[in-house]
Amino acid sequence: MLVNQARNLASLPYSSLQQLQQNVRRTQALLQQAQNIAFDVRSIDQAFQRQYGSASMSVSDRQLVTDARSRWQNTVGGLQDAMRVQAGVVGNIDTNRAEMANLVTRSQGATGALQATQAGNQLLALQAQQLADLTAMMAANGRAQALSDAERAAARRAGPRTAPPLPRAGRRLPARQRPHVQPRQLRRFMEAKTLARIGAAAFAGIAITAAAIEMTREEKPVVPVTVEVTTAPADPMREALARCRFMGEAATSDATCLKTWADNRARFLGTSPASGAR
Repeated sequence: MLVNQARNLASLPYSSLQQLQQNVRRTQALLQQAQNIAFDVRSIDQAFQRQYGSASMSVSDRQLVTDARSRWQNTVGGLQDAMRVQAGVVGNIDTNRAEMANLVTRSQGATGALQATQAGNQLLALQAQQLADLTAMMAANGRAQALSDAERAAARRAGPRTAPPLPRAGRRLPARQRPHVQPRQLRRFMEAKTLARIGAAAFAGIAITAAAIEMTREEKPVVPVTVEVTTAPADPMREALARCRFMGEAATSDATCLKTWADNRARFLGTSPASGAR
């Protein structure tokens, strides 16, 4: 009995706490490396008030472009941070798999109740570490989505600025706008536009020509075709034979049928009726 009690009180000679804490610290380090706007309430409020607040109408175009670029950098940085956290969580999967297999093996080979309980507690700690990774990944994804939505909201609130009208291609550009337009690009644009007009004109010409040819085409009159149907003359011999077949046995005593049969034999044999009767 004392031996059994000693086995039940024996501790598990293995601990996965250090490895689990290392995985958690790695995920925390990735979250702390968040770019531009960190996971801090005060820094978030300050950044949103400065970069996503109401834009004044007296702000210059250069400042608007700078603010828009800063918001875009925040969005891109948030997406990059989310992907880094996702990569870190995926990297912990292999370590968690090895720890889970080790703890299950220890639990199945436990010699007493205390060892089995400690192995179960460490499995619960492994699940808690996996939940922490999932929470960090959801937080990073939510931060990236929030930054993207905030950037779009700030762009809608700022509204479009009235841009100066672009000069026509046929007119001479002002001196201050002349360096921004390359002659080669303008020439390519004009050539493409001219080719498009030529293609449209050629297509219209082909369509008009086809319609004119169809309208001037003369319809040839349809010549009726007459088909002559010739009917063969009636054969008295065939009608007489059919009549005799219809009479049945009575035809053997009918003189007309006897004569008809004699004439049919003579015609078949190529003799006269008189010789066929002999």
